[in-house]
Amino acid sequence: MSAAGRGRGRPARDRGQGGANQGGAGRGMGQIDEALQMPNPNAEQVPMTTYIRDIRKLGAIKFVRAADPLKAKKWIDDMEKYFEMMDCTEVQKRMIAAFFLWGEARQWWQTVTRTTVDIAAMTWEEFKTQFYEKHFPRSVRKKKGIEFMELEQSNTMTVSDYEIKFTELSRFAPHIVANKEHKIRKFEWGLISHVKRLVVGYRCDTYAKVVECAMAIEENNNNIFQKKKGVTVTKERKRKGYFLRSSRK
Repeated sequence: MSAAGRGRGRPARDRGQGGANQGGAGRGMGQIDEALQMPNPNAEQVPMTTYIRDIRKLGAIKFVRAADPLKAKKWIDDMEKYFEMMDCTEVQKRMIAAFFLWGEARQWWQTVTRTTVDIAAMTWEEFKTQFYEKHFPRSVRKKKGIEFMELEQSNTMTVSDYEIKFTELSRFAPHIVANKEHKIRKFEWGLISHVKRLVVGYRCDTYAKVVECAMAIEENNNNIFQKKKGVTVTKERKRKGYFLRSSRK
């Protein structure tokens, strides 16, 4: 075969190889995407001591007992926050959480392990259900939900104080805060009257905006009050000075 013939033959092979390479690259990217969406198969192989060490570094603390049920809820919330940073299974999450149970909480957990048929298969969600029944009972959650529904800003509370309490208790009324419009209107409804009257007129469409609006109105009201107070004090001082000068004459 002539050199020209061989030259004409090469592009066909090159094109074939290029197409194969492109197809391989496409399949490779697809495999990477698929792997990123799948749970880590090596999670089971990581020693539990490594997970314990890592979650301690994140700030996990032991749970003994909670006189205030809200502290029990906070402990669970904190553990879930730490788990978001860790690549472990639902069963491993339960094992890690159980490790941090001490004192009275540990005694309770030992009772659970003795009375649960397949404790080794218990997941984090199942653990939370058991934990809440003991340390954060339904009656307390219902009471907190009612407290949220009746929450109003008192004369001694700033808008910031009210917002903090609103956020704290809103966890117990998910059916309200899950709806953006209902959450905004509930916040407005609980504001002190002279602030609420102005906030409602703005028809804020996000929770952040209604909080910001209420704080701005409160600050403006405080500034006006301070100016009026200053004028009153000045007039009072002038009045006292007039009587003082008159008494000297």
